[in-house]
Amino acid sequence: MDKTTVDSYRSFIRDLPAIGTKNKQQLETCGIIMVKDLLRLKSSREGQEKMVRCVPASPEELSSWIKAADMVMLKGMGTVNFQLLAKAGIADIRALASQEAHALHRELEKAAAPGPGPARIPDEAKIRIWIAAAQNSVTL
Repeated sequence: MDKTTVDSYRSFIRDLPAIGTKNKQQLETCGIIMVKDLLRLKSSREGQEKMVRCVPASPEELSSWIKAADMVMLKGMGTVNFQLLAKAGIADIRALASQEAHALHRELEKAAAPGPGPARIPDEAKIRIWIAAAQNSVTL
């Protein structure tokens, strides 16, 4: 069991901001509904071919979708927190892994301030969990 309880999220392709509406619909038509479905496809040649058949996207687009999906699937992340991080300029796991929790918390407060209504900023403990998960995912 985890030392610290973290929110869990069921992340859907329709909520992934990196993918345009038409491409989301095409992916869902092909049975790629959850973000984890997209990540499962990246690991095999057959999966990559299926993705290309479903959506006529460039390799750069596919790469950006995978990077976003990897971030969204980090422990306790989800799409809402991913979007907040992206507003703060943290758009991939490598960038997140190099952060310091206190400084990132301040950046998230700044990034959330211009939005309509009060944004829920995760506490530093949750941010540390994200950073640790990111560090475990990459070799710095």
